[in-house]
Amino acid sequence: QWKEGDIEQERAATNQAAADFDTEIFTPAWNKHIDLIERFDRGELSRDDLPHDLITALLVHLPGRPRDVILREVILFFSASTDTSTMAVATSIFHLSEWLAEHPEDSRLLDDYGFLQRVAFEAIRLHPPPGLIRSALEEMTLANGRVVPAGKEIFIDLFAVNADPAVFGPNAKQFDPHRQLPPEVKPYGHGFGGGAHKCIGRPMAMSHDTHTSDTDSDGVVGTVVRMVHSLVQYGVELDPDNP
Repeated sequence: QWKEGDIEQERAATNQAAADFDTEIFTPAWNKHIDLIERFDRGELSRDDLPHDLITALLVHLPGRPRDVILREVILFFSASTDTSTMAVATSIFHLSEWLAEHPEDSRLLDDYGFLQRVAFEAIRLHPPPGLIRSALEEMTLANGRVVPAGKEIFIDLFAVNADPAVFGPNAKQFDPHRQLPPEVKPYGHGFGGGAHKCIGRPMAMSHDTHTSDTDSDGVVGTVVRMVHSLVQYGVELDPDNP
């Protein structure tokens, strides 16, 4: 239960952590990268001479190279990649454990990366980020005919969207790694967002959207799927006192 003043205290702590990150880590990196980019602008370095990292990519491609935007994006990459991956692995293990208790025959699939990916997809579908708030920059008409006036804030409830029985079937609120969906429906729902702002880390976390075999044709397996596989191979079990 949140108490009065908790939100302000949490916000202050978050702002202080961001300021410390800026001073101790980001600023030295920024100065180093700015020097390299300036040399690149003068033709002293080629693109291949530059580091292959997030700050470089943003400096090269962002018009005006705004420092505050790049700092925000770097912090976002850290928080988003750790929080979402931790949640995806934990919920995958939780649901898989419950599923195997009721469907022990699927224990034979625990070395199948395709099956474990579907486990992770279902876990992410059922446990997405809380929601998204977007502001309409101009008046627009949605596909269902609803008009959204300019300046209107819209909240997208990802829990509700990802459990829509019209899309995911009558058992949409339940975990089912064998769920059959049409090709146009992503098995993770909107757990990674969609469109132009779809999560840039999805391919690294999950590899491709669907599997037809135990691995992709190029042998790539997403990081979250690999972590779930490793935990299963080591015999991970839920804490019976606090699953």
